[in-house]
Formats: sequence, C-alpha cells, structure tokens
Amino acid sequence: MIVAKLIECAFCEGEGIDPFAIPSPLSSCQVCWGKGVVKVKVPMVACPDCRGTGQAPESKLPCLPCDGKGVIGVMI
Repeated sequence: MIVAKLIECAFCEGEGIDPFAIPSPLSSCQVCWGKGVVKVKVPMVACPDCRGTGQAPESKLPCLPCDGKGVIGVMI
C-alpha cells in the first residue's frame, strides 16, 4: 500500500508564488500550482540533487529528480 502525505512546497517555501517572479510577480508556483503544499509518498528523504530546496542546482527551474518537491520517496 502506498501512503501519501501533504508537505510544504520546497520550491516556493509554501508561499504558492513563483519564487523568481517568472513571468510576473503574481505567477503561481509551478510545483504546487499556488497551493503551498505538495503530495509526496512516504517514507521519504531529502533529495540528494537539490539538497531539499526543490531548485535545480545553478538554475531557476524545479529540480528534476524530485519535481521541485525537495524530497523523494524511498522503497523499504
């Protein structure tokens, strides 16, 4: 059975607004679509690529391995 949990969006830090104001300061976050929370599978660990920030290294885009959520589900 897969269990899911709602957590704060790492990419926008729960604000629901694009942290880089692209294309405008009023744009919704492209990861959580303005909700401020995302659904993830549990158990989970911080994404090793973005170190839990949800942002791709040296970029203004969401991290690809975790889809900008900052965490990845693990199999036990």
